[in-house]
Amino acid sequence: GRYSDHVSFFEAGIPSVRLIEDLEQTELQHNADDRPERIDAQYLARVPRLVLAAALELSEDPLRFMSADETP
Repeated sequence: GRYSDHVSFFEAGIPSVRLIEDLEQTELQHNADDRPERIDAQYLARVPRLVLAAALELSEDPLRFMSADETP
């Protein structure tokens, strides 16, 4: 499968999320075709809003997002 920066956290038991575009074009990543003009600006703007909204939700009631066997 595909791996990213989140994998080491997940494997250490730390909840993690990987945010990717609907159509991930791996052949265009980390090579000469990986250029700024290929960035989807609308997607890029939505990601931090999503992360902020999730952080705010977690700060309100972090236990709500844990399964029954994880709650203290």
